[in-house]
Amino acid sequence: MKQEKAAASFSPAFCFLPSRSFFLGANGADGFRSFGDAVLCESPTGTVFYIYGGPGTGKSSFLKKVRAKAEAEGVAYELYYCSSDPESLDGIRLLSGDGMRCVSVVDATAPHARMPVLSGASGHILDFGEFWNTDVLAASRDEIETLSAKKAECFRCAYSFFAPAGDLLEKACKRIAPVRREKLKTFFKTRLTPPAHPEQAAIVERPTAALSMFGRIEFPFFGGSCYTVNDRHGEGRVFLTEAAGILRELGHTVCAAPEPLLPSCYRAIYLPEADFGLAVRTGAAKDEGKMRIGRFFESRFAETDTANRLSLLLSEKFKAYGLSHLANAREYHFALERIYGKAMNFNRLEKKSEAFLARVFAALG
Repeated sequence: MKQEKAAASFSPAFCFLPSRSFFLGANGADGFRSFGDAVLCESPTGTVFYIYGGPGTGKSSFLKKVRAKAEAEGVAYELYYCSSDPESLDGIRLLSGDGMRCVSVVDATAPHARMPVLSGASGHILDFGEFWNTDVLAASRDEIETLSAKKAECFRCAYSFFAPAGDLLEKACKRIAPVRREKLKTFFKTRLTPPAHPEQAAIVERPTAALSMFGRIEFPFFGGSCYTVNDRHGEGRVFLTEAAGILRELGHTVCAAPEPLLPSCYRAIYLPEADFGLAVRTGAAKDEGKMRIGRFFESRFAETDTANRLSLLLSEKFKAYGLSHLANAREYHFALERIYGKAMNFNRLEKKSEAFLARVFAALG
């Protein structure tokens, strides 16, 4: 019941999408990019709990406990997963029953390292490092250093392939003819109800796809309320990126799903207030949800289509090589987790977890 009330009392400033799953960052052409600002929103109405601890120390398990408690108590939540290991939960954002307060709990360690802005006021630390045996870790120092270096090298190699893959994708998008902005603006004006809070218009990025150690992973963004657009030559991503900017100009708050390889381009956009979404078409998309977008472009040339087909094919090849290096990093990643896990006193952590959970939910008010 509370979850339904929270969804109904949508506030554009929060852009809250109950029970949806996103990523906290992205591995792409420019390396790792964090999108944590969408979750780490310390403010008079937003509290953040920052979890610190090494790999395998129970951070993701604790976040899953937060989710379980939220489900049991009917509290609306969003989930944020690790872009390298999509089985690991990196963050959760909770919404109060009146829809006016957010509480976030996030993994604040590298690569999305963070510190509280207003310690003790709106930012709080949950230190899982207090439950590990530093003598055990010190004895494994050389192994930790070797494994960390090998894992970092795998990621470096992956990024060396993602860089040309992203460059090819970017060049393909730039070859697409310009969008007829005024025509698209008129289209949205005639089909969408004017927003209730145009002064709060914004584009809020919510990554739903990731290039991970387990391959490319994508979460559903919209459920059933979504139209799809063609993207055979990159035109869909160009269209959605332009559309997001136009909708913001019209006063709408837009949730946008960045392309992980090239985060400046969007794969999907969604207006929570209007329950209206657009996304690039995949093989699983339903035909009845198609939106024809060719009419919104200035022109189209066969030469451009041919060049873009080749660019996108090569981009996919480079991306595949990059993903193979991320897959190689799994061995070192989980070996590090085992070392830190052996040094942890999980019995102490389990006892303290209830107190941690109480603090998190008390912050909802």
